[in-house]
Amino acid sequence: MFRPKFILMSAFALSLLATGASAQSEKTQPAGKPGNPLVTALWFSHLYATPQALTPGKDRQLKLALIAALRRKPDGLSWDRVSDVFEKSTFQKIAGDGDKITLEVMVGML
Repeated sequence: MFRPKFILMSAFALSLLATGASAQSEKTQPAGKPGNPLVTALWFSHLYATPQALTPGKDRQLKLALIAALRRKPDGLSWDRVSDVFEKSTFQKIAGDGDKITLEVMVGML
C-alpha cells in the first residue's frame, strides 16, 4: 500500500519539475535593453539588415555604420547613414512616413 502512494507522489513531483523546466525554456531571446542604443541597433540589424551586411567579414563595417548613425542622431537610425545596411523597401516599411527608425520602434520589434 505504501509503495503505490510513493510512486504516485514521485510521478506528480516529477511532472511539476518538468512543467517548470519547460516554461523556463520558452523565452529564447532576452528583451532588448533600451539603455544601450548600439546593442539595440545591432540586434535590430541582425533581424532586418541585408544578408550582405551580416556576413562575418563585414561585422566591423556594420558596427561602425551603426555607431556613426547613432552619433549623428542618438534616438534612431536615419536612412542616409545606414543605406548600405538595409534594403530601402524594408527600411521604409519600418520607418513609415519618416526617414528614421527610432530606438522605441527597434525595441518594440525585437
